[in-house]
Amino acid sequence: TGWCHHNTDIHLECKAKPLVCTYGEIRYDTGIFPNETLLQRHEFESNSACQVQCDQLPECKAVVISPINNGTYRECFLLSTSNITARKKWTTKIKTCRAINLCNRPSIADG
Repeated sequence: TGWCHHNTDIHLECKAKPLVCTYGEIRYDTGIFPNETLLQRHEFESNSACQVQCDQLPECKAVVISPINNGTYRECFLLSTSNITARKKWTTKIKTCRAINLCNRPSIADG
């Protein structure tokens, strides 16, 4: 794990790259989550602002956005779970991360 495959003649040096994270499509009508999974909550600015806030927390796995209340106010909930169930008018984006290993150019082993 963490090393690239090589044969006896070619050697590769590998380093783990930081996690690369992406967000899935918006899931409509989802938003119920266990209270203990709430990491932070913020006033909603935009979907991308919520994602940036989630990216700053390594344990953040999802963003849940409340519907508009009182004409303008919404909230962004950052969660440590991706297990979120149905809730009318709420939306969710699930974050998926994976590590990528990069290898340098191969070098031929000496004789």
